[in-house]
Amino acid sequence: MKSTACTTPMLYGGAMKALSLVATLLVAGCGGGGDDQPLRTTISFRGATGDYISQGQSAKFSDVDSTVSTTYSAGYFRASFIAPDLSHSWSIDLASPNGEPLVPGTYVDAWRAAFRNGHNGVDFYGDGRGCNEVFGSFIVLEVGYDSTGRLNRFAADFDQRCETVTSPQLRGSVRINSTISPTYQ
Repeated sequence: MKSTACTTPMLYGGAMKALSLVATLLVAGCGGGGDDQPLRTTISFRGATGDYISQGQSAKFSDVDSTVSTTYSAGYFRASFIAPDLSHSWSIDLASPNGEPLVPGTYVDAWRAAFRNGHNGVDFYGDGRGCNEVFGSFIVLEVGYDSTGRLNRFAADFDQRCETVTSPQLRGSVRINSTISPTYQ
């Protein structure tokens, strides 16, 4: 398996600042986790009071309690977690600005993924709620491919605000066959 994890973080969509680099390394947990750790496939999130998507709640779902589907093509990643009884359904979309492959690093100035128009893209939605406009960022912590080039390992943390840049924030983590623990649980 070809895997890329905890490489020197790059900042996509803006100028790199030393503080951002240090924060990225701390959040990424570089040096922690390893091949002896159990693989995780989870999505977890925590919303501030007033966040429309999370309704101010926190939750975590995994491949143990949900059906998980993922797609990745031309720098656009989507993961969906759906409870067997359909009581919950959550999805995250993360995208590079112009179809470049997603690589470990920090992606700022992210708009709603489907309508990103040259920007990075992020969109967390579910349980019947979604945003018309999204403002956020994400950090890709790990990307891995199998021998055919198909994505088979992914880890990212994200944040978004619905409708305005001053709306309450939602933060989350997505892990697909990853040894990196979720940041937001």
